[in-house]
Order: sequence, then structure tokens, then C-alpha cells
Amino acid sequence: MSQNTDLEQLEARLQRLEDIEAIKQLKADYCALCDEGYDEDRLADLFTEDAGWDGGALGVAEGREKIRKFFHNTPRVMPFAVHMVMNPRIEIDGDSAT
Repeated sequence: MSQNTDLEQLEARLQRLEDIEAIKQLKADYCALCDEGYDEDRLADLFTEDAGWDGGALGVAEGREKIRKFFHNTPRVMPFAVHMVMNPRIEIDGDSAT
């Protein structure tokens, strides 16, 4: 292997780890905002303009503004939340992740 290939592989590995950590931090921010009373503006800001939020039986919201509206009404439907997130399974595929 050339030194250039080694460096490219190292950069790719580092980028993958940074991406996973950024997603873990994003999830932690989301959980904290929900658990602290559903600040709809700050929650909506966590999502891209074309994001989708799927809460199963709670509903689905497509797009940042609909997500904002969902969280505006959430305290009436669910006055509190307690999120416990552990052992994340995050798969990175280029610019996408699941």
C-alpha cells in the first residue's frame, strides 16, 4: 500500500468516527429537549428542512415546520418524557446514516 492510500483510509476511518459521534450528540440533544419540556423551536432546528419525524402512534410530521407544530402541541398530549439512550447502533454509508 502506498502512503497516500494509508492516509486516505485513515481519513475515512476518522470521518466515520466523527460522523457517529455527531449523531450521538444530536440524539442526546433531541432527548434532552424532549425531556425538558419540548422546546419546539430548538427541536425543529435539529432537523433538516425536508426531514421526517415518525413517532408511530403519536403521529408523523414531514418537514421542519410540521415537526415544529407537532412539538408545539406535544406537551398537551404527553406532558413529560424520559429518554434513556444507550448502545447506539449507527451505520454510516457516505452521507447517509441509519
